[in-house]
Amino acid sequence: MRGDTLIEVLIALAVAVVVISGITVLGTTSLSNARFVASEDQATKYAQEGIEIVRQIRNSGYVNFANYNGVYCLGQDATSLGAAGASCTTVNIDNQYIRSVQIAQNNGCGVNLAHAIVTVSWADGKCAVGTYCHSSKLSSCFSTLPPIPAP
Repeated sequence: MRGDTLIEVLIALAVAVVVISGITVLGTTSLSNARFVASEDQATKYAQEGIEIVRQIRNSGYVNFANYNGVYCLGQDATSLGAAGASCTTVNIDNQYIRSVQIAQNNGCGVNLAHAIVTVSWADGKCAVGTYCHSSKLSSCFSTLPPIPAP
């Protein structure tokens, strides 16, 4: 009978270890997913902010806006786009995100329209070292012609 009790204790201990391991994995996965969703939400907000900055740039000068074409870096608190063709590979928002704006004139939206794509990228523990494998993108079409004044 003593041997049966020892086996029962070992089985109960093994079951307890499996249950505790499962709970630990579940908790770790939930925490990782919560961090990802929070980062994704923040990246989407920064992308929305980027679209609004492009809209403000367009509204401040339709003629100048029609000359924008290419990829631009858009850092935190920026109100204008940097030089075209800039390689946005360094973090420029909150020490975590890279925000860039791609503008294509008369491409994808139609004539006298600019297609703007704001991309916000970030990295986490799932990305390879030195890469930003996650991104949030927003796209919008902007008129390059000034509005017709009301009569």
